[in-house]
Amino acid sequence: MTVSKLHGLKKKLQYKSALDCAMKTMKEGGPLRFYAGFPTFYVRIAPHAMITLIAQDNIKKLWPKVGL
Repeated sequence: MTVSKLHGLKKKLQYKSALDCAMKTMKEGGPLRFYAGFPTFYVRIAPHAMITLIAQDNIKKLWPKVGL
């Protein structure tokens, strides 16, 4: 390991636990802070989910015709 990496390992951790992280986030940003990035996530995932569900419905409709 390099000296710079060793110095980085000696830093104090920002949070003590997951609960500590959640409490500090709530205190600093309020409850809406937990939803930061959700609109971007939704815009990215929604088309994929719609295409997948439509394809699944079409495949299920074809199963009886194929004999499955």
